[in-house]
Amino acid sequence: MKSLITFRKYFFVISLIIFSVSSTQDEDLIDLTDYKRPLPTDKSYYYVPILSTNDLHGGIFPTKYSDSNKNRFSYGGANYLYSYKQILKEEWGDRLIWIDGGDQFQGTMECMLSDCLIMRDFYNKAGLQGIALGNHDFDYGIDYLKNYIETLNFPLIVSNVKENQSGKYLHEIWKNTIPYKIFEIQADQGTIKIGVIGLATKTSGSQTSTDLTGLTFTDYVEETKKWNDYLRNTENVNAVIVLPHFGPMCSNDGTKKYKLQMYVQGTSQAQCEDDQEIMEYLEELKNQNITIDGVVAAHVHDIVHHWISGVPVVESSGSDYFNILYLPFRYNKNIQKYEIKNTIQIEGPIPICEKLWPDSKNCQYKFEDSSVMKNFKFHGKEIKLDPEIKELLNYWQVFIDKKIENTLAEIEDEMVLKNDDESLLANFINDVGRKVTDSDICFYNSGGIRSKWYKGPIKEIDVFKMFPFNNTWVRFEMTGEEVLHMFQILDQYYIYPSSGLIHTYSYDGDQYTVKSLVLYDGFEEKPLDMKKTYKICTNDFLAEGGSAMKKVRPWYKELRNKKEFGIIRELITNFIRKMKGNIREDKFVDENYPKYIIDN
Repeated sequence: MKSLITFRKYFFVISLIIFSVSSTQDEDLIDLTDYKRPLPTDKSYYYVPILSTNDLHGGIFPTKYSDSNKNRFSYGGANYLYSYKQILKEEWGDRLIWIDGGDQFQGTMECMLSDCLIMRDFYNKAGLQGIALGNHDFDYGIDYLKNYIETLNFPLIVSNVKENQSGKYLHEIWKNTIPYKIFEIQADQGTIKIGVIGLATKTSGSQTSTDLTGLTFTDYVEETKKWNDYLRNTENVNAVIVLPHFGPMCSNDGTKKYKLQMYVQGTSQAQCEDDQEIMEYLEELKNQNITIDGVVAAHVHDIVHHWISGVPVVESSGSDYFNILYLPFRYNKNIQKYEIKNTIQIEGPIPICEKLWPDSKNCQYKFEDSSVMKNFKFHGKEIKLDPEIKELLNYWQVFIDKKIENTLAEIEDEMVLKNDDESLLANFINDVGRKVTDSDICFYNSGGIRSKWYKGPIKEIDVFKMFPFNNTWVRFEMTGEEVLHMFQILDQYYIYPSSGLIHTYSYDGDQYTVKSLVLYDGFEEKPLDMKKTYKICTNDFLAEGGSAMKKVRPWYKELRNKKEFGIIRELITNFIRKMKGNIREDKFVDENYPKYIIDN
């Protein structure tokens, strides 16, 4: 008996210790969401929460950074987003809807090295329920996208894209592609049906590396009216949400310290810029009395939780924030149907983090308010990396690590870009471009050269860092007169690196003036013939009017005999693999024939 009493005493003491430790641990957690918000138990309304994401761009893993004291931090990451989603799912059950504004592809190492199949695996595991068609989702080509979509556990939602050859909409001919999706929620007194209409931006053709001339992007308002009428009159939905891959740009208060809170119509907010397609779209819907209940926007990567033309609009900057749109319904006994009310709320922007700064409750370095970041809870539950998603992504981490460690060649001289001067790095890039495209002249913008290569082994990861985007090489034709005029425009304020030319300039301390151009292919000089046609190579960004080329394209309206040559990163990787010998300066910089000559 004595031993039993002793055991009970020990058990009681141990229980107190455990309770004390757990309580202390919970108290140490930052409460990210310490404000009043809609709850499943609310009696005034039956809420349906919509978890909204957009423009993840392959952002599976967090962005890592360090401060001046070499303290390491991180923010963002779809792997942590999954933890938030699981908490919301546990809280709201089948009421929770998760939709995404598009742009799955492009932008991160893990996406590029896996052909973005890591995004498919994440979305399928995480339980995404529908996604819009983003412009960068075309970056691997139409056929790749079409096949990729078939492997998703959720549909691509797009209503306004047609194939020219067949004259049919993509949702009529592509598998797992639909113009709208209806979500059905079993509420206390019947079913709530929410329709979601998808729209792709009409600017997609100029904002992807794929030729989209075989597709037509139809009118936003016409498609919205058609499917909105159908959903309300035929499917008898209770609410309609539009999922467009375009969105507003709304300035903040200048601090860039976005405040997480509950927003309602009338909350003081920053002004949105007027000259954007979504502003015109929503205003036209209003003018035509077309009623929609919310917008999950995308494309411009801005933090948005605004009411525009009376419509609540949410958008985030990528895999570092998300929003929740709470749709309030109340049952109308007279018509025996749930009606959506005008008391919609937005919770956001919710930072996606591993740990938070204590005061600002954010995780990016610009919000730093302490030397120590802390663990935190969201909706009452601690955020921590889910073991199931960690196991899934470990497979891809091993796959990526193998590619990272793959050595392509050795570099004997440091390769770094030099402003307004010849460099091994710029010469190498343009020389490779000129050779693989069989061009006479190749040029590049300095802003597109994103890194530098150090002496020693060059690995696949180094090429990815140099060319993080899927830019392609494009070849077209120009006369010698057009080439001269083009470089007179391009090279006024800084010199565009090139191959195949020797440039002679005058310089007045503020501006360059091209005096002459001479062809030089590495073997002999030739005068530039003003009447002759030459093959010109550059990246697709410049070819389509990016940077200073925007001043060239108005008069050089058509890329004559245009030809695409594939992704620059892949072509340079293959070229390096096939090289005989190491990369060194005397192979690509000829001291006897400098590319840039200042002659005043």
